[in-house]
Amino acid sequence: MKAVIIDALDKEHISGLVDVLMQELKQLAIVIDHYDLGTLDFEKCRECYHCWLKTPGKCVIQDPGNDWVRAIVQSDLVVVVTAIRDDGIGRDVAEMFKRMIPTLAQPLKKAKRPRLFGVGLSLERDTMLEKNFQEKIRRLAIDFRFTAYDSIIIDSEEDFLQHTEIIHAKISKANQL
Repeated sequence: MKAVIIDALDKEHISGLVDVLMQELKQLAIVIDHYDLGTLDFEKCRECYHCWLKTPGKCVIQDPGNDWVRAIVQSDLVVVVTAIRDDGIGRDVAEMFKRMIPTLAQPLKKAKRPRLFGVGLSLERDTMLEKNFQEKIRRLAIDFRFTAYDSIIIDSEEDFLQHTEIIHAKISKANQL
C-alpha cells in the first residue's frame, strides 16, 4: 500500500504530529510520499481551463505540483494534515486540490481510487470551525471521487501522542477499506 501525506502545518505548530503519522503508516508497512506545502514552490491554478479543453486531464503548469498530483493518483491513501482555519482546511490545501481538478475530478482510467484521511489541528476549541473542517474533508472526498474518507481533530493544547492509538485505528481502518 502507498500513502501520500500532504503536510500543511505551520512549523510553529506541532511538528511532531506528522512524525507520529509517518510512524503509524510505516508500522502498517505502508510506503510514504511526504509533501510539505510550506517548502514546496508550486504555482496556483491559473483557471485557464486548458486542462479541460486543450490538454484533458493534465495541468499545463510545469512545476513540482505535478509530482504530488501524480503521487496522489498512484496512491491508496491520501493524508491531509492541516491546522483548522475559518475555511476549514487552509488556502494552501485548497490551492493544492485546485491543481488536482484535471486529474482527479475526471474519470480515471484505473479502477482504484485513493481514500482520504483528514487530520485537523484545532488551534482553538471552536465546534463550528471543527465542523467546517469535517465538512470540507467530506466535500473533497465527494468532489474528487475518493473511495472513502475519515477525519480526526486533535486539540493543539493536548498531547497529541495521546491520540496515537486513535490515529493507528483510523489508518488501519482506512487501509482495510
